[in-house]
Amino acid sequence: MNLDRVRAAAFGDRPAENVFAEAATTGWAAWYAAVALGGQGHYAAALTTLTRLGRGPEAVLSAAAWTALASHRRQLGAHTAAAGYDGEALRRLAQAGLYPLPPATAPLTATESPAAAPLIAASPATVAPRTAGPSATARPATPPDAPPPSPEPLRAIVVDVLLGLAADAIGRGRLTAAARLHAEAVLTLGSDPSWRPRVRLGWVEAEIALAQGHPHRALPASKRACEVAHTTSSVRHQTKSELVLGVTEQVLGLPTGVDFLRSVIKNASQHGLWPLVWPSALLLSEAEPDRVGYHRNGARDALTTVLGRTDASGRRLAARSAWLPSWLLRSSEPGDAASRMNFLTD
Repeated sequence: MNLDRVRAAAFGDRPAENVFAEAATTGWAAWYAAVALGGQGHYAAALTTLTRLGRGPEAVLSAAAWTALASHRRQLGAHTAAAGYDGEALRRLAQAGLYPLPPATAPLTATESPAAAPLIAASPATVAPRTAGPSATARPATPPDAPPPSPEPLRAIVVDVLLGLAADAIGRGRLTAAARLHAEAVLTLGSDPSWRPRVRLGWVEAEIALAQGHPHRALPASKRACEVAHTTSSVRHQTKSELVLGVTEQVLGLPTGVDFLRSVIKNASQHGLWPLVWPSALLLSEAEPDRVGYHRNGARDALTTVLGRTDASGRRLAARSAWLPSWLLRSSEPGDAASRMNFLTD
């Protein structure tokens, strides 16, 4: 199995890749596949894989699975359900001694976690012999029953969970809690240079500022996320970052906001990223009233595609969500996209 191929589908330049076969496998390849499927709006297929991985024995992979599933539920406007999954992700990390983490000075992998130290120190047989000299250090061997090293940094997964909980809080109007969780995520990431959590930090910071009614504060955060995303090959992160920036600029009344939203629809449609198409079209229906019918039809078509790929429970959650306009789901009544910024949360 080519792990690079499936990772490129999740976090690279091949977001439309067919990864259904990989989703039926195990380990991190299955997780990357499920993340990619979620980006395409295949929520039902992703649910099957992520639930299986979440119930597995490996704490980091389990947490990554539950928080990814939470993200998919948020994209359907189900922030309370998402909070349950993110809470389970944090519980698995804490239970394994992987949360909280000390401040970062360098990237931390799953095999370098603080929880591993007592286990390794307890067994003298696992300690390599010291070489003579004052600067020599003992390097612990990996316990024979330890899980294979994670291709995703542990610190990035912990930050994913904290930001997920912050996004859940935004959707439920708990902005103080959201800001606190975002601040904890910033401290947890520290100097770790991993690009993906830095992009997501910018998204959530911008969304908190928008929800607080401070779009000027959202602008530098959304710009920063966009800049970081465009240093990578991730089409999905670049496109989502342009959506957040486009929303921010539209709220500020900047004409470039509409340009970003048009670009998002073009790029997301080209790559099959339908969960990014419908909110962009919804926002454009407010920004361009002379084309309101065209944009509403585009939003409805994209959301219909997504809901057709969603499990029955997810469709029920979407139908009950206050964040998805009822006209988009059920009727032709007018919507107010500008008041529903939180469908951006990822």
